[in-house]
Amino acid sequence: MKKVNFKNKKFWRLWISHALSQISNYLLLFVLLGRLFEITSSTVAISMLWIVYAIPLILLGPFSGSLIDCLSKKRVLITTNLLQALIIASYSLTFFWQKNYLVYSLLFIYSLINQFNNPAELAAIPNLVKKKNLSMANNILLFTNQASFTLGAALSGLLVKLFSPVAVILTAAAATLLSGLNATFLPFDRPIAKINNWNLAMEEIFLKIKQGYQFIAREKLILYSFGLIVFFQIIIAVSALILPAFSSEILHLTAYDAGYLVAFPVACGLIGGTLILAHHQDKIRKKEWIGSGLSLMGIIIIIFAVIIAKMNGGQEILAPFLSFIAGLAAAITYAPCRTFVQEATPKQIRGRVFGTLSFIVTIATIPPSILMAMITELISIRWLLTLSGLIIFLLGVFILRKGNDVILAANHRS
Repeated sequence: MKKVNFKNKKFWRLWISHALSQISNYLLLFVLLGRLFEITSSTVAISMLWIVYAIPLILLGPFSGSLIDCLSKKRVLITTNLLQALIIASYSLTFFWQKNYLVYSLLFIYSLINQFNNPAELAAIPNLVKKKNLSMANNILLFTNQASFTLGAALSGLLVKLFSPVAVILTAAAATLLSGLNATFLPFDRPIAKINNWNLAMEEIFLKIKQGYQFIAREKLILYSFGLIVFFQIIIAVSALILPAFSSEILHLTAYDAGYLVAFPVACGLIGGTLILAHHQDKIRKKEWIGSGLSLMGIIIIIFAVIIAKMNGGQEILAPFLSFIAGLAAAITYAPCRTFVQEATPKQIRGRVFGTLSFIVTIATIPPSILMAMITELISIRWLLTLSGLIIFLLGVFILRKGNDVILAANHRS
């Protein structure tokens, strides 16, 4: 197997900045979820977090990559991380001022800045590693994302219990600050493009977006795969939003306990499922992976709603185990869906198709998030989980039984 040159200090400096930034993101995420639920006991208030975070992505997502090409990636990484550190530290003041509504304003600004930070990191990689090591470098960053989520989920609730939410927030701010300072050691890079005519540049961007939509609409197999990916992302978004309520009403624990009892095992399951796919993906058809994963996920959700919620003790033991299985099921569902899209998309338009996918997923998750949050306010979370688990299970069974018919219909070119 090819290896990244481990003496490549330039790449590892970028990796350190990326790791510190990602750990900070997830520490902040779980503290925000726990804090808002602790104050409001409302899933609607928590759903507003996702909406506020998603608005900058919708507004800037299609254009930020093109803008990054006109700027120095090093300067963008330094500036964005320092600004985000300031925003995170500012949130700690809301605990003393009791101005908790300011979290939405601060999160909006944080997300706005993040739309330049993420593409700058991805665009910087080809300048730091050789072409033969590019794939491995991207895999290292992807694994770092998973590990950062795992670490953030495990540490956030535990640090809150040992110290306080403010201490965790200041830790996240310090990590982001270190990320920005570390970025100062990256080599300077010149912008690869210069926009002389903004009108023409915007027309070109919109043309590429349009081409991505047209290709997706024309290719039925990709359209079906997109539908599954969007459905899966909706499950993830809603799960994150109801996580504090889940911890309170199903596990009968505090909102902060969800991080290390649910999110951490789920992340471990995602990593385990990814490893299983890596060793056995060629032995089992994609539609069987997807159908089995959805069916198993539905069963786990129903078990939580019907059995775990009624237990008087032992949730701390069973919840991590079931959450790990749910993460494993999620991994063997999601990866084959993305593979469908990758295999059916020509290389020359793959970037814009996946860019379109991210844009569609963000928009598609907002209405269900609001709806599910409102439903949770009206009915018990047990009923919501039972109905959701049943729908997911039935969809998995449908794919197992009728998946071949769907694929054949998608590939029909009459």
